[in-house]
Amino acid sequence: MFYFDTSALVPAFIGEAATERVLALMAERGGEGIAISPWTLTEFSSALALKHRIGEIDDALLAAALAEWRVLADALQMLPIGEGAFREAAALCQRRDHGLRAGDALHLAVAAAHGAAMVTLDERLERAAAGLGVEVVRV
Repeated sequence: MFYFDTSALVPAFIGEAATERVLALMAERGGEGIAISPWTLTEFSSALALKHRIGEIDDALLAAALAEWRVLADALQMLPIGEGAFREAAALCQRRDHGLRAGDALHLAVAAAHGAAMVTLDERLERAAAGLGVEVVRV
């Protein structure tokens, strides 16, 4: 199973350098074995709202991306986030060698708890995942 963090999902909806690679990986999986968490729903919306606020995307692209995201999110496997994942994420945030922010630590804790490979564009998250023995798929 592949757990996509938000950094690996946004390019699927907004033209970015990694768009083709992300779409190819998703197509290769055929929608099977791709997972997200409830946190991804929040963080994805936040990422698009930020891009809109700073003028990287316009109203039309924001609306289209959010509509497409809702359809995809409903089709993906939703991994639950238990209290243990929040505790693990808190512990990961305390590790100075990782330097993870709360959201990234939560993504990593969810992937680890479910034995999923972490799909990310975030180099810091990639290093932390590899250091914890979580398989990393970099797109």
